[in-house]
Amino acid sequence: MNAYGSLYVHDGATLQATTSTPAKMVGFATAGPSSDLRDGDLSVVPVLASDHIAVKAGGIYRISFFAAISMSAAAIAQIHARFGATELANIAATVEAITAGADKVHHLSSSGFYVPATDGNISLYIETSASVNTTPTAAQLLVERIG
Repeated sequence: MNAYGSLYVHDGATLQATTSTPAKMVGFATAGPSSDLRDGDLSVVPVLASDHIAVKAGGIYRISFFAAISMSAAAIAQIHARFGATELANIAATVEAITAGADKVHHLSSSGFYVPATDGNISLYIETSASVNTTPTAAQLLVERIG
């Protein structure tokens, strides 16, 4: 049975200080449609308060994200998905901000598959090549159990 869940933000204004050390991306404002609310399937559960989506072991999951971010200074930004503390290298995107400012929005997106051996949480992490403030003006994390 397929299961799904998402987190998103639209017109986001949450400022996050970022560096070359990956940090969980915060600022999601809404838990989108999810199968746990529709039919009680708990294999994919968005947890808005913690900016992650909980998944169960044994499934095949398609993980997708999109983010539009602004940066306070020129830098290279990378966003990648993580399962707990493990970076999912196949689900990552990089953008270089040559110009910066709230009016300069940079887009990143990626998707891929993951098969967790244990129950855990999927979240997005962001890192930048310099110490800058980033703001996700729009973002979505979508997780689908497809098998």
